[in-house]
This record gives sequence, structure tokens and C-alpha cells, in this order.
Amino acid sequence: MAVRRDIVLHDFVSDLAARPALARIAQRLARRTKGLVLVEFPGPPSVDLLRRLSDAGQCVWAGDAVYLDAAAMGAWIAHPDFYVVK
Repeated sequence: MAVRRDIVLHDFVSDLAARPALARIAQRLARRTKGLVLVEFPGPPSVDLLRRLSDAGQCVWAGDAVYLDAAAMGAWIAHPDFYVVK
């Protein structure tokens, strides 16, 4: 898979409550552009999480990160372990 463009979103607000909004913006961008969102983890994601994301949409595993389409990003946002790294 070749990446054709990168759009970087950065949250300048330290409020934890603002982070889901950033994730929803990334999800909307992925939907409109038919692109993928890079989600990085502190270590390899669990097999259960990868399965849940793959069941929801496109999930490309890349070591300690995944690339998610809009549907899979929605599953990540709804997941109890959801977080956004600042």
C-alpha cells in the first residue's frame, strides 16, 4: 500500500475531554478521503483488539501501530481502552 498524502492533526489543548473530538475529526477525514488513520500504541495491540477493529472495517497492523479506515476508527473510539496520545 502506498501512502499518497499525510494529514497531521495536533491537539494543542491539554484537556483530556478534547481528545475524542480529535479522533472524530480524524475519522471524518478518513471517511471523506477514503483514507486511513494511524493509531500508535505503547506496545503491540492485543489480538482481541486487532480482531475487533478488523471486524469493524479495514485494520492494517504495523508493529506497535495500526492504520484504520473510518469504520474501524469508529470501533476504536467506542472501545473501552480508547485513548489519544498527545
